[in-house]
Amino acid sequence: WLCLYLGLDLYLDLYLDLYLDYIKSGLCDLK
Repeated sequence: WLCLYLGLDLYLDLYLDLYLDYIKSGLCDLK
């Protein structure tokens, strides 16, 4: 379970980073 949890946590972190980059690039496009 611990391995699964850690893997999921890393996956969520990566996903959030990509999502934030996407939002930032979107905001830059709007300006």
